[in-house]
Amino acid sequence: MGYGKLYNTQAARDKFATTFANNAGINALLGRPHDPSSITGYTAWNTVGVVTIVLSIWALLLATKTFRGNEDYGRTEILLTGQTTQNVLL
Repeated sequence: MGYGKLYNTQAARDKFATTFANNAGINALLGRPHDPSSITGYTAWNTVGVVTIVLSIWALLLATKTFRGNEDYGRTEILLTGQTTQNVLL
């Protein structure tokens, strides 16, 4: 709704689209926009980028919680499959 009210003419949307298309920082975080001059294109581009970041953080927290649970329950087989000796440099 804010995008439609702020950029209510096609000329304003085109100017806004060229600004975003040339911004390397936003393109690195959210990806390159496909059609930022339309309301649906801008909304889809912004939503997909933010959802990707949020789901990545959620997956990292879930994986950490899952693997930490194996240690809490006394299942150390995962830890014992690797090298368990300490290398000491003298």
